[in-house]
Amino acid sequence: MSDAATVSALRAARDGARSRFENGLQQVKSDMEVRSVGARIAGKLQSDAKVAGAYALDVIEDNKGVIGGTVAALGIWFFREPITAWVEEHFGGSDTPEDTQAEFEDTIDE
Repeated sequence: MSDAATVSALRAARDGARSRFENGLQQVKSDMEVRSVGARIAGKLQSDAKVAGAYALDVIEDNKGVIGGTVAALGIWFFREPITAWVEEHFGGSDTPEDTQAEFEDTIDE
């Protein structure tokens, strides 16, 4: 091949590559006009959250007893002070050994 033919072939290859690149770039620009990067990220996060929620519901359905027990234990833990106060109020409270000893000695002295 002569130098002119080689240059012509290389130039044609370059022009074809540039044309494909510009077509791809134009496609990206038109896609970006339709939906911005922020909207794409928000859409991805939303779809991922839906998948995670569906998975969480599947886990809950498969483990109702474990979930219920955990929720009950957490509820008792968070409300332990009011529960303890209610139990002490309704069932006589918790006497310390000193209180019990003092009551015993008062009963004996009478």
